[in-house]
Amino acid sequence: METVAPKRTENVFAASGHEPTSGDDLQRLRSLLLGAELGELLALKQQLENPHQFSVSVAKVISEALQIRARQDSSVAAALGTTIENALQRSIGNNRRAIAHVLYPVMGPAIRKSIRESFAQLFESFNQALEQSFSLKSLGWRIDAWRSGRSYSEVVLLKTRLYHVEQVFLIHRDTGLLLHHLMSHDAISKDPDMVSGMLTAIQDFISDSFSVSEDARLSTMQLGDLTVLVEQGPEAVIASVVRGHVTSEYRGVMTASLEECHHVYGYEFQHYSGVSTALIRLEELLQPCLKSVLSPGFEKKKNSNWFASIFLMLVAIGLVFWAYGSYRSARQWNAMVDLLSHEPGIEILEHSYGKVRGLKDPLARPLSLILDPSHIHGKGFEFQWQNFISAAPELILKRAEKALQPPASVTLLFHNGTLAISGRADTAWQQKLERRAPLLLGVEQLETGGLVVIDPDAVKLQGLLEAVNGLVIYYAIGQVHPTDEDLANIDTLAGQLHETLRLSSSKNKGLTVRITGYTDASGEPGLNQEIARNRAQIIRDLLLQRGVSPNIIAAEGNVNTEAGEGSREQDQSLRRIGINASLKEP
Repeated sequence: METVAPKRTENVFAASGHEPTSGDDLQRLRSLLLGAELGELLALKQQLENPHQFSVSVAKVISEALQIRARQDSSVAAALGTTIENALQRSIGNNRRAIAHVLYPVMGPAIRKSIRESFAQLFESFNQALEQSFSLKSLGWRIDAWRSGRSYSEVVLLKTRLYHVEQVFLIHRDTGLLLHHLMSHDAISKDPDMVSGMLTAIQDFISDSFSVSEDARLSTMQLGDLTVLVEQGPEAVIASVVRGHVTSEYRGVMTASLEECHHVYGYEFQHYSGVSTALIRLEELLQPCLKSVLSPGFEKKKNSNWFASIFLMLVAIGLVFWAYGSYRSARQWNAMVDLLSHEPGIEILEHSYGKVRGLKDPLARPLSLILDPSHIHGKGFEFQWQNFISAAPELILKRAEKALQPPASVTLLFHNGTLAISGRADTAWQQKLERRAPLLLGVEQLETGGLVVIDPDAVKLQGLLEAVNGLVIYYAIGQVHPTDEDLANIDTLAGQLHETLRLSSSKNKGLTVRITGYTDASGEPGLNQEIARNRAQIIRDLLLQRGVSPNIIAAEGNVNTEAGEGSREQDQSLRRIGINASLKEP
């Protein structure tokens, strides 16, 4: 602290140059009474009235003062709580990034720890749920629940837990106000303040209604399997709501927590006015009382998560197979849609997995020929088609083939709107082509340069001539009459000649048939010539007997002087009958 040297009063008056007054007398009197200390008092007053000097003085002792008061009570924390919250909010609003950097080393480990604990708790609960759901013991519990009329969860709780603390109340003893309240996650609670007041009222009712000592207080209340344990302290009362058979050790836990609460907040309890904001550590101090103890047969075992592990592994495998199956199905479906979209005569309007809606030309290929039947059979896929006329070249050609029905000798080709026709066809098909070609959709031009139109009678006549000229009858040595098998051929030949004569007459053409008999060159030439002539003449006579006109048939004999391919007896080609039928102009 700064000190100011006192000034002599006489000197002050002398320097001012005016006559002393009554005020000056009072000042002089002060100087006489206080002496040199008057200057120090004036300097101290000036220091208190000067904000800067006063702040400098307080700054020198404020840290030590806060530490001393914090050891005495929690008023410093209560006083600074709101200020710190406001300062923190303002700092976050001004520069959020700086606060994030400051909290990063703390928040990261805290978040990871919280996640690990949450997963561990979830894993344990899941394992217990599985064990309780799929074991023979759980089946027995369900039967008990059905017989007793209780819920299954209640029976499980009774069977697996020795006791379970559902709620913990810390009540101010003098006022009956609730200081703090804890409850487990599966508990159902009414208004804690109301419950606190009712407990205090019950306790007062018992004390006032019965002859008990002043220090005697309510310690236990029980209804069914629900027990309320009460532990009395000098300034506060702790009450635990327990379900099950609580052990004596739990009393010790309650007592220890209550003693710790009094140790930390004894002063606050004594001066409690109904405001609990400063009692921020009560939850931490009461937390040991909120516990659940399993029955000896259901105590937590190390490495007991194998059941859940196996189940989760199976679920994971199932999910992987399901995902792979879904991916494979979606891929097959997209491939099928792609095939359909490129198929001539099919237009897809919209599609989603398992369902297609579009247009389909009636001449387009059926789906069984486009898609793999194993990919669509039994899958429940839905295809909705509406008929339309496709302009695809393949469908235009198919439509032309269906309308024109060309013979096998005719070929149709379609390219750039032109239908090209080539091959051989009769006049009747040509007339059909001329009638129907203009009606073909998509055909802009007809190209018939490669089409040869033929007369069917002329074709048939040419075929008959080829059949007649192809008939050959062979003979043995010296034989002149045909065998029975050859007579059947002669019957066929006679019929062919009748039809050939009819068709040639319709074409105004003449028909001539020359029958030539042959022999080999062995033997007497004159005899050979006679045998050859007889062979031809006998065939001619047989044809005449079957109604063939004698005017068109001539017979002659000829000795074959060419050498055969084998011996004389084996080579019948030298001994035969040959027929040559031809047409001639009139």
